[in-house]
Amino acid sequence: MTYLIANTLGQDKMQQLRSSGYILVTLYPESDGSVNGIQLYTKSETGLTIEEIDKIIFALKEKIAIEIPSDLGTTAKIAPVSQVIHFNKL
Repeated sequence: MTYLIANTLGQDKMQQLRSSGYILVTLYPESDGSVNGIQLYTKSETGLTIEEIDKIIFALKEKIAIEIPSDLGTTAKIAPVSQVIHFNKL
């Protein structure tokens, strides 16, 4: 997920974000492993624009799939998956 966000925003933007904190990404997977919903949490002073946030969400929905055990029923609920991306560690 970290690589995908860095690749989506580009090297110049990642350099700008290094001193600005973090973004918390929560993915809500479906029983087939696809991502149905995404929540992003960050501070307003992070410096991400709405357009950049939209790009991140689109990329995550298109490129991320969660491995689901084969014995899981199709109506089973799957817990959200969260990760904090610290820009200063990229």
